[in-house]
Amino acid sequence: MKKWVKKVASIVSGFIIVLALGGYFFVRNFDLNRYKPYIENIVYDATGRTLKMEGDAHLAVSLIPTIEINNVSLSNPEWAQSPNMVEMDKLEVQFAVTPLLEKRIVIDKFILHGTKVYLEKSATDENNWTFDRGAKTIKTGAVVKTPTKTQKVDNVGVAAAGMVLIAKKVEVTDGLINYFDAETNENQSLEIKNFSANLKGLNEPLEFSTLMLYNGEKIKLDALFSTPDSIISQGEFDFEAKLDALNVKGDITGTARELFANPLYAMEGIISSPNGNFSLPETNLDFRVEGDLVNVNAIIRKLALAENEVSGTIAVKLDEAKPFVKADLVSTFFNVNDLIDSKKQAFVMPSLISSANALSFVPADNFSLSFLNVVNGNAALKIGDLMLPEDIELSNIDMTAKLQNGNLIINPLSVGFGGGKIAGDVIANANDNSIRLNLKSDGMKLQEIDKSFADKKSSFSVNNGGDLMLDVSLTTSGSTYRKLSENVSGQLVAIMDKTSIRGANMSWLTNNVIGQLLSLLKVDTTKARNLDVKCAVVRSDFKGGKAYFPSSIAFNSEQLKMVGSGDVNLVNDNINFTIAPTLNKLADGNITQALASFVKIEGTLNNPKLRLDTSSAISTIVGAVATGGISLGGEVLLSGDDDPCRSALEGTKYANKFKQTTGVKSSTKRAYQEVNKQAKNAVKEIGNAAKNLLDAFAGQF
Repeated sequence: MKKWVKKVASIVSGFIIVLALGGYFFVRNFDLNRYKPYIENIVYDATGRTLKMEGDAHLAVSLIPTIEINNVSLSNPEWAQSPNMVEMDKLEVQFAVTPLLEKRIVIDKFILHGTKVYLEKSATDENNWTFDRGAKTIKTGAVVKTPTKTQKVDNVGVAAAGMVLIAKKVEVTDGLINYFDAETNENQSLEIKNFSANLKGLNEPLEFSTLMLYNGEKIKLDALFSTPDSIISQGEFDFEAKLDALNVKGDITGTARELFANPLYAMEGIISSPNGNFSLPETNLDFRVEGDLVNVNAIIRKLALAENEVSGTIAVKLDEAKPFVKADLVSTFFNVNDLIDSKKQAFVMPSLISSANALSFVPADNFSLSFLNVVNGNAALKIGDLMLPEDIELSNIDMTAKLQNGNLIINPLSVGFGGGKIAGDVIANANDNSIRLNLKSDGMKLQEIDKSFADKKSSFSVNNGGDLMLDVSLTTSGSTYRKLSENVSGQLVAIMDKTSIRGANMSWLTNNVIGQLLSLLKVDTTKARNLDVKCAVVRSDFKGGKAYFPSSIAFNSEQLKMVGSGDVNLVNDNINFTIAPTLNKLADGNITQALASFVKIEGTLNNPKLRLDTSSAISTIVGAVATGGISLGGEVLLSGDDDPCRSALEGTKYANKFKQTTGVKSSTKRAYQEVNKQAKNAVKEIGNAAKNLLDAFAGQF
């Protein structure tokens, strides 16, 4: 019996040795290169691209079989800039044999070296990652049925039942992913200097490390993940990571539970960015995010931008047709100047037209509010104090926004400004690309807009009064920025009540339209250090792409009275104004007074030009002389309007805010103004005589 057993054992052993030796010599002499043409043909039939396997491909035999393939490339379409879409210097894969007996596929080492991927998009919107050909039918005439989703899952489940794929070591070195868009000439690159993932065993944590360069900027990530066993058997996953990317550093920890049922996750950490990165000040974020596949909740413990801090919550629901976002954000103090590169500039009052920064022509570029259709939601924002450029300070900002199916409503909108409050609402609708704005102020004061106005040592200050009121109601719509400008309609009204202003030689009346006006008229501003303002009004009616000012820029004081009429083209910024000031105590000579009624402002907002309107001056001088309204030897007082502010507000809801002037002087002036209108119509007949009269006095200024 023993001899029989020994014989059987020796036969079996010999058979195994023979099989092993045979397998060894088979694998040893197995040549993968013989199959390269076959593989290349399959790839060409499937993609329409040429696969070249120019290097050696072989299977190395040992206790850990190794497949190595060198110098492989996949071609690009003819229109592409790069000849190849993919280039690979070396692929090496090592398999462990023994784990296969336990239904485990273990890759001891997966090494990818010198792999470069070139993604391109043509000027005609073609891309190289969409292939021209699909997979061919294996058997001619065969009817191939597409499996249902259930069948597909079941088949995969049967084939993979109990199988576990594990890669112990993965390395990618000297890699590149490059993207080029021929239409925009945009080029982006991601260089993979090193990518490694190491796993010593199923009960050991996974170590992950990578160093990449995105357009030359460093991205470094080191992370430690849960053991594969905890993921596979318990559906749990934990990680901790250190990030250093694009000069942003972060320490983040996270966890996930019930991965194969109803996944739950949470993540928290601190992220920091140095001053100047992304053109922002030093930034620090302390946050926590948690949720499931339907709900995402973010807690902003502290977002610090320089000295500014924001906190709040953001919640997102993903189980509706559109994501629903709810946000509540709070900040006690926020200085916008910390977010911009420009230096602070003192608030200049009044800079008026000359300082306006506007485009010479509004472009016909497309304008769309379609982004409002991406999500629905509610948002609330509260800011204690908000500092804006030009030293403008807002306080007690309180706004609530609701967005539903492309319709955004911001109401209420409340902002503290200038010692008072501005309240209103904003509506923007993506369905018709329309915007509506309503704002009204209450309790504002000029000296509270800028604290320097209250400084008695300043070159411009308010002695008393300074009450301001602003009322804005505007609507517009359009598919381009030009159409938005052309379709603006509504009204703007700004009113300042009785105010005493200390001018200190009125040095502030320089480098603006008023300064140009006074210089043109040879006015000596040193004669009046104070302005006793009765009222000031700016009223503008918007229609047909223009802002109209129907005698609605009014300034009434004891020393200087001025009425402006004209319009601003909102499309190309062209301006056309006539300013009619009564300079009273500031000017020498009645002829200057007469001509002052006819100053024209033309050009653009960026470059206004002033000139005397000779034809209008002729008409008025002749009319005034004919009616006795002007005296060559006395002060002219009848060329203006006693109630410029009241006239400016005519036709608005503020028409009765200022009382109408009564008395003989007022009646005489109104009669003069009516005769003056008639005289202007007769300019052609009396022009030559009047011109001679004008020339006679031209030397006085």
